[in-house]
Amino acid sequence: MNGVARAWYGARIAEFLRADADSIIGTLVQRAPVATAEEEVVAWRRETAILQDVLRRTSADGEILLEYAIPRVGGRADAVLVL
Repeated sequence: MNGVARAWYGARIAEFLRADADSIIGTLVQRAPVATAEEEVVAWRRETAILQDVLRRTSADGEILLEYAIPRVGGRADAVLVL
């Protein structure tokens, strides 16, 4: 997965769907460069539930990257799907 180096979390979609929210959020918290506010953890939990719900309804095969650093822009995308 090429984008994983720029993302705080990256996995195959099938792996993401099998993962529980706590393990995904744990990875995000560990890779965050600064302390994580409770509001951000709540948002990640909500985002994870929504993404898993939507992706379970599809036959998407690819990768999901969370908190992906956008080169030369200095920002982050909440989620990127590589299909």
